[in-house]
Amino acid sequence: IKFSIALKLIFVVALVELAIMLVFTRVEFIKRFPVLEAVLDTAILGISIIIIFYYLLDRPLKLVMRSISDVQKGNLNIEVKIDSSDEIGVLAKAFNRMIQDLREQRSQLVDKAYVESIIAYIVESLIVVDSSGLVKTVNRATQELLGYTEAELIGQPFEKFLEEQGTLEVLNRMGSVKDLEMYYKTKYGEKIPISLSGSVMKDKDGAIVIIARDMREMKRLEFQLIRSKKLAAIGELAAGVAHEINNPLNVISGNAEILSKESQDRDVKLAVKIIMEQVKRAAAITDMLLQFSKRREPKTEPVDINKVIRDTLLLLEYQVRLQNIAITKHLNSSSLEVMGDSGQLQQVFLNIMVNAVQAMPNGGKLNIRSYVEEITEFGKRGTDIFKLGDKVVVIEFEDTGEGIPEEKLEKIFDPFFSTKEQGIGLGLSICHGIIEAHQGSIEVRSKLREGATFIIKLPAIKKEMQNG
Repeated sequence: IKFSIALKLIFVVALVELAIMLVFTRVEFIKRFPVLEAVLDTAILGISIIIIFYYLLDRPLKLVMRSISDVQKGNLNIEVKIDSSDEIGVLAKAFNRMIQDLREQRSQLVDKAYVESIIAYIVESLIVVDSSGLVKTVNRATQELLGYTEAELIGQPFEKFLEEQGTLEVLNRMGSVKDLEMYYKTKYGEKIPISLSGSVMKDKDGAIVIIARDMREMKRLEFQLIRSKKLAAIGELAAGVAHEINNPLNVISGNAEILSKESQDRDVKLAVKIIMEQVKRAAAITDMLLQFSKRREPKTEPVDINKVIRDTLLLLEYQVRLQNIAITKHLNSSSLEVMGDSGQLQQVFLNIMVNAVQAMPNGGKLNIRSYVEEITEFGKRGTDIFKLGDKVVVIEFEDTGEGIPEEKLEKIFDPFFSTKEQGIGLGLSICHGIIEAHQGSIEVRSKLREGATFIIKLPAIKKEMQNG
């Protein structure tokens, strides 16, 4: 029979009373004093109640209260050990079940937080899309790549951020895809090449997990490799062509001089003059072809970049003043030294400055900057020019000229490509070769009618080299 606490108390009190009555019936002395009998009766009853209250109520309740206090402090590894079947026992069992539920929920929360932390720090773009094609989850890399905040991405159609449509349809049909080449569309209208892989989750209502890798750096490296191979092949061809052209040019030049000396005819002399001018122009082109093909190794000596810039500006002083071009210099206060050939570097700087001046026929501004930069991005792969932590000297030439159309930017360093009507397209190719030979990099940023900026990076001389 199961008794509640109240019934147990009544039962125990009744037993105590019965015991007292039995004792009193046998003690004649006590029966003579009714007051004493009452006092003893009350005392025994009180002591019995206190003992019963302590073991049935106070002790279990204190045990429950201590457990509640432990839970408030964050300790869920506890259990109230009360096996009774009364109200206190039922309360203890309910309390233990509650603690077990809390432990499981906390474990789930910890696991969820751990997974979310992993997702947040994945370096590739990660997006989870629901079965209707709406974005459910994005990581930090996705926000940085697309330029949107998490709130701006969640709930939006995933294909809104893709240049090509129909990707989700392919994913749902095939179940998974790997390394699809396509483009993300950023918040600012930029198209970013990506390699997209994705898979449909069978146990999550058809949700799709998508990983996208930013391919801009890889495309740049591929482009550099292709360009280097192409320049090498063209260089060999150019050397052969230059030698073959020089021979007939010498014959033409020699015969033209003889004809000019022997003939007194004015028209003949004028024709010979024109021939000689064109021969000189052709000779200059072949000379540039030879220069392009030879790719002379630079001299390895310390070169002060700021000094080379100032010396180059002196060569353009008259032309700059004539075309009303303002030059602003922001050169590093201390000397910036690299190992290289001052003559070759001056050739590069002069070519870029001349191009800038020619791009501003009606005047403008040419900003020249030099500073030291530490490589903090990439620099860990074998294909990178610079390594992580390397110090490089950066030289920037920024003009306010006509700019370069986007479709021509990728070809700007190609041989025989020129944006000028009379240009032969070898100047910047030679510049690229010189900087490459100096273990550096050269790039251009430009938009039509917004000017152009040429950025050159060269390895700075290390302190141990300077001290040595």
